[in-house]
Amino acid sequence: MFNESFYPTPKHVIQKMVEPFLTRHGRGLYLQCDRIILEPSAGKGDILDYITGQDSSIRNEYLQNIYCLESEPDLQHILREKGYNVVGSDFLQYSGEHHFNLALMNPPFASGDEHLLKAWELLEEGDIACILNIETIKNPYTERRWLLRKILKDHGQVINLGAAFKNAERKTDVEIALVRLHKSVTKSRFHFDFKNLTAEHHGQLDEETARNEIATRDIVGNMMIQFQHAKDSYLEFLRATEAVSYYLQGFIGEYCNLWELLQQRNRNTNEQKYNGFCDRIRENIWMDILEKLNVEKYMTHQVRQDFLNFAKAQGMIDFTKENVQALIDFVFENRESILQRAVEEVFDLFTKYHEENRVYIEGWKTNDKWKVNRKVILPGWVTMSWEPKERLKYGANYRVNHSYQSEYSDVDKVMCYLSGTPYEDCHTIYKALDREFERIGKVYRGPATGKIESQFFKCTFYMKGTLHLEFKDEKLWQEFNMRACAGKKWLPDDDEKAWKDQRAKENGAHEKPSNLFYPKN
Repeated sequence: MFNESFYPTPKHVIQKMVEPFLTRHGRGLYLQCDRIILEPSAGKGDILDYITGQDSSIRNEYLQNIYCLESEPDLQHILREKGYNVVGSDFLQYSGEHHFNLALMNPPFASGDEHLLKAWELLEEGDIACILNIETIKNPYTERRWLLRKILKDHGQVINLGAAFKNAERKTDVEIALVRLHKSVTKSRFHFDFKNLTAEHHGQLDEETARNEIATRDIVGNMMIQFQHAKDSYLEFLRATEAVSYYLQGFIGEYCNLWELLQQRNRNTNEQKYNGFCDRIRENIWMDILEKLNVEKYMTHQVRQDFLNFAKAQGMIDFTKENVQALIDFVFENRESILQRAVEEVFDLFTKYHEENRVYIEGWKTNDKWKVNRKVILPGWVTMSWEPKERLKYGANYRVNHSYQSEYSDVDKVMCYLSGTPYEDCHTIYKALDREFERIGKVYRGPATGKIESQFFKCTFYMKGTLHLEFKDEKLWQEFNMRACAGKKWLPDDDEKAWKDQRAKENGAHEKPSNLFYPKN
């Protein structure tokens, strides 16, 4: 079961951990709304599930203030599926800019002291509830344990929970302790105190004070001073906003509203607003890196969506040189599988629409498989702006069905990849149809059909909305089918070997490495 340090926290222990941080609302107990939670060894999320499971109506509100780390990749995947913000894998190496005020911890028993000291160092202020092997407290034979004992004496308490994991999901007879620490600071970087900024008296102008000329002048004079302070502060705000905008050039996309980003309206406290700001910017930075890697160039719509989800998860990770390099390595190691998936998705797109699109192939791995016919029928990919009766009277226009805009680009992207054609130079199906429809203009009685050519297809469109695509290049058609069916493991071994040998012969002894994912100049 995962690694040897994985001991999921029993529910009764979690209840004990979080008890001081719950507040009563109506009939239920809920986590205090100003808490920003760190779970450094989150496992599969048992502690976080307990917190967010109290009330499903406020689960999303909790999620945006929860951050966690986990070293096991499979467990990271589980945490992300649950919606938790995974900000790293190695807590002891973590140096992110997030602000936390509550750490809930069940670290590896063997290095619990090191993890707890790291959390104490990381929290500027707030509370820690941590499960430790009780021997870590009882037997302080290392320098770290002595330091932990001193911190406990000054800032915390130890509660002996005994063999609390004896009947747990993963059992052990080890006696454990619940350590509570509280850290306070005289002045937080997020607390802004204006009490002593000015000595002006905030008198109230009313009917009584208005009769006193001296009092009135004093009050109005102070109001003028306060107004000047407000104007000066607003200038500082404008300068700061301009500075943020300047330094974020290239990081925030055209659809990212800087004002909304600065406000973070859905956050309650300054600490939460700061974390939300950092999360959004980091996500945009990672997306910018992916764009520079040219990674979306040959992605189909669905692959792109999956990759955007990956990028969003990646956006929670620290923006460091090491992590950027890890992402680059991931992209390059997986570029062929990304492209292969794109081919298979377009194959599925062609075969799902019409029986005439596919040809039954006897003798392939299973006898219900097929290949794409050279002519493909795509119903509904073209539309008319008016029904037949109105068309006769007013005329109508052919239009590309925008509902299939992603599918149009997916088809051409895959053909560009297979043929080695730069997508930006491609005369796409969409462009070819759009240009022809503009040329035709209004249609009354006809033409009932139209024929054009795109980069890779002979295209025939019909008033009823059907589009026929016919591969112009027989080799491209064959390569598309072989590549898709090989990816789906449909080809018999002999056929697959013959196809690969032929490809190798045509491309030389070794295939040239794909340049589709090299960074843009």
